[in-house]
Amino acid sequence: LPAGLEVVVLMHHDEWGLSSNTGKLAELTMAPARILMKGLPSHDAELAALIEDESVETCVLWPSAAERADWPSEGGGGDRTGGE
Repeated sequence: LPAGLEVVVLMHHDEWGLSSNTGKLAELTMAPARILMKGLPSHDAELAALIEDESVETCVLWPSAAERADWPSEGGGGDRTGGE
């Protein structure tokens, strides 16, 4: 990655340990990169600090509802957003 750029992946706890875990793949292939787990208090605080830091440019990438409609149901990846 270009100097000064870091990838931070916010992962839902249900994704931890899945073979389809793209967050882990991103962490392994893009340096510097790290994973924050949604719902883990220290990670939630770290994410909030990144978002509030005016020296940090934040970009959130998320598939559209139409793209998520094609995801397999539970057991194959499913939409595990939990309304968040």
